[in-house]
Amino acid sequence: MTAPTSARLRSRFSLLFLGVQFLLVVLAVSRYDATSWVFRGTTTIDFYNFFWRYRLLGFLSFFDLLVATLIGLAAAGIAASGRWRARSFDPLIYVLLVAVVLSASLRFLQRDVEDTSQGFLYQLRNYAYFAAAYFLASRLRWAEGRRRWLAGLLAGLAGLTAVLSWWELGHTPPELIVSKYGRTMNVRDLSDYLFIFFLQFWVAALLLERVPRRWWQKALLAVVLVYSLYGVFFGVGRGLLIVYPGVFAYFAWYYRAFHRRWFVAGLTSALVLVTILGGYVLFNVARIGSESPFYVYTTFSSSDLSLSTRGFELLNFAGNLYHRHALLQGIGLGNKWYEFVAQPGEDLGAFPQPEWGSGWHLGVHVPFLRLVLDFGIVLTALLLILFGACFLSTMKALRSGRFDGVTRAFMLSSWAVIGYQLVVNNLSGPKTNLLAGLLLGALAGMLGEPASPQQA
Repeated sequence: MTAPTSARLRSRFSLLFLGVQFLLVVLAVSRYDATSWVFRGTTTIDFYNFFWRYRLLGFLSFFDLLVATLIGLAAAGIAASGRWRARSFDPLIYVLLVAVVLSASLRFLQRDVEDTSQGFLYQLRNYAYFAAAYFLASRLRWAEGRRRWLAGLLAGLAGLTAVLSWWELGHTPPELIVSKYGRTMNVRDLSDYLFIFFLQFWVAALLLERVPRRWWQKALLAVVLVYSLYGVFFGVGRGLLIVYPGVFAYFAWYYRAFHRRWFVAGLTSALVLVTILGGYVLFNVARIGSESPFYVYTTFSSSDLSLSTRGFELLNFAGNLYHRHALLQGIGLGNKWYEFVAQPGEDLGAFPQPEWGSGWHLGVHVPFLRLVLDFGIVLTALLLILFGACFLSTMKALRSGRFDGVTRAFMLSSWAVIGYQLVVNNLSGPKTNLLAGLLLGALAGMLGEPASPQQA
């Protein structure tokens, strides 16, 4: 009876792996319109946004049903084995779930007239998706072949999102195309950024790991990396101009590149180039039009609306914690914060249209602030400490020599994506939380795999 039971168990977990891959594919194909630039303002449901917009029984989305089905499949596999395989990152998820329960209870004590069930359910789904995705990926077995396959799949899906972006921009009515800093978005919506991030960081890590052996393979990866980075540093996102140097510094720290001559020479050359280009932009700012690749750098000024928006958000964050006596416990899951100091009314892109002029807002554009509003100082600090502990344990495992170069590149780039979702997105956004949760679960599963006989 042992052999058939083991065979059935392997079959279930293989089916679960297929389900996780299907989830990733649909994530890449689907368009999450709440953050879309090119489809903002339209209520049309087509194939790509069907997965998010269609509601069964008025509130259940396709992803709600898919994630629930996969959780049931994973639970069946665990029940058949009769054993719960604990993972090293599990305490992080346990604390997150406890924080969600406490914050959901407290929201009714802090609730105001502008707080809605929709905002509460939005934040609840964000955290539930992150925890559920972690559970699914962490319960899988992560042999070397499966790790390589997943990394390749994510890279291919990143390319798919870019292709769909180009196709959709060419088939979108001009009145629905929104530009920023003279550019249209190079991916379909902000949620698709995480796929592109993974591809760029993975390619960079593969080159640093010296995985490609042949010169043409290295050249091809270098071309992909340089071309994609051009869109970052001469594109539409000013925040990315801060994020990417931070990721490169993280890679340099891991690979101890600060002690290598090629890195010191390259960094020195880059600083000289940045100084020259910065001087050019500074002295020619009035003549640089929106068609110029340098236009985004002309928008950094003290009068910039987005900077003012974030500055006033910090003031209002402090005001909400103080006036609502919410420093330790937060204002409640999904509750809106109030403008004790009026936000700039001209920055219409900062908040969704129903919030314009209301003085009440759900989202925050400053790192960690929405987490503190939901969970308070204490639980947010504990969550950040646990994230840090998980990250450090991964770095320790990577330096142990247990993993091959492709896996190390995958794990490094995964943490870069997870860090972006945590710091920049405040663990908000159901589509991005599903991807980040799957990556965190995959990392936990990989760390839980026993070393091969050759590595033992």
